[in-house]
Amino acid sequence: MDYIGKYEEQVYPKERVIASDIFDLGMKRHYVSGLAEVDVTEARRILSEQAASGEEKLSFTGWVTKCIAQAVSEHKIVHAMRHGKKHLIVFDDIDVSVLLETNFKDGTIPKPLIVRRAQDKTVSQITNEIRAAQRQKLSDSWEQLGEGSGERIARLARIFPSLPKVFRRIVYRKWKDPFFVKKNLGTVLVSSVGMFARMGGWGLPIGTHPLVFILGGIGRKPGVVEDRIEIRDMLSVTMMFNHDVVDGAPVVRFGQRLADLVQSAFGLR
Repeated sequence: MDYIGKYEEQVYPKERVIASDIFDLGMKRHYVSGLAEVDVTEARRILSEQAASGEEKLSFTGWVTKCIAQAVSEHKIVHAMRHGKKHLIVFDDIDVSVLLETNFKDGTIPKPLIVRRAQDKTVSQITNEIRAAQRQKLSDSWEQLGEGSGERIARLARIFPSLPKVFRRIVYRKWKDPFFVKKNLGTVLVSSVGMFARMGGWGLPIGTHPLVFILGGIGRKPGVVEDRIEIRDMLSVTMMFNHDVVDGAPVVRFGQRLADLVQSAFGLR
């Protein structure tokens, strides 16, 4: 009897080689994850009213990115990085890497768009950057999004997965350099998990950035508003921070500030 059955053998995508390397790097870092729900009822109401009145349709992810950047700018230690064994580098500017589902001729793939100095930009400006990146035509999965993308970087990216892992590890050592990370990756990662779009749910990622956010689904749940129980729109958020750099208390204060900004629809009024 044939216990194997029919099957097909596919080529392992080169993109997954890089992803596997990144997972290896992330597993070596001492991250702490927090799961939270934040009330986005007011923000969704404002965004809906703006769209209905013919105003610019703002990106929900872009708005959350603005809130995160503002909160980080007020609590900069949460995106600090170690420099050697005895120093920390705390950047003033908040460069947020936003993962976008990007189309190219062979399919779709998540690609990072780095929003530079996000704390100084409006929700409209961040939205425009996201929309421009989504419209960008990519010939293959190795091209980069946004300003500074170019054929030279794409050529290097195409070659990189074919190198022996020992050589790739030499390159990955640069990821310990906070200035390299700031320039090439940003210090904050924001990713939206589309699979939870119609329900509440949290993603648990493996990250390499100093600060990582996963935006889950939006569920309608009872909440307390001025001592009354009301049905509210609650966004599931996962936050990961590097415990080698920052303790829990500063992160709690940062999280409280972020929740206040989100619940008050910061940047939309």
